Amino acid sequence: MVLVTSDHGEAFAEHGRMLHNNTVYDEMLRVPFILRVPRAVDRNGLDLERMATLADIVPTLLAAASMRPAAPLDGVNLLEITPGARATGDRAVVARTAHPVPLRCQRTPRWKVILTPSGQGELYDLAADPGEQRNVAFENLPVFVGLGQLLTRRLMAPPRLDRSAREEDLPDEEREMLKTLGYLE
Repeated sequence: MVLVTSDHGEAFAEHGRMLHNNTVYDEMLRVPFILRVPRAVDRNGLDLERMATLADIVPTLLAAASMRPAAPLDGVNLLEITPGARATGDRAVVARTAHPVPLRCQRTPRWKVILTPSGQGELYDLAADPGEQRNVAFENLPVFVGLGQLLTRRLMAPPRLDRSAREEDLPDEEREMLKTLGYLE
């Protein structure tokens, strides 16, 4: 198997922002995810349009190697065939910026809701506006409120994975590297 991907995108002033980790628009969230699987893997019935996240890497690679995870994982096996249904419509991804006062979003294949800690928000119909230029929150208030509530509920839920490694457990060299890359303060 060969996987080509990236951990994040880059902003080049699409929404008035530059660099990375400062926006939750698609220029930051959408990254290459190219997976070449061995010929032995049955591709018939795979949903190639399915929304994928980086959390799907480990479950997918473990399944391809006929291995099971030692603990529950956040992602899904992208090679799993869902009989009679496409998985593209029922997946939602949550993302946030790395700022002290972060923006948070929930993205489905069609909609994206963005919330600020002050309660302001945006809603984009990605089918009609893939460039996220027209905030339709007030035109689609039920969708905005519903997705906003789902996002808030998900953010309030306890973490699903036990964080066994803490920042203070990192060796100084690794902590300094992560600071240089902008992942730690």
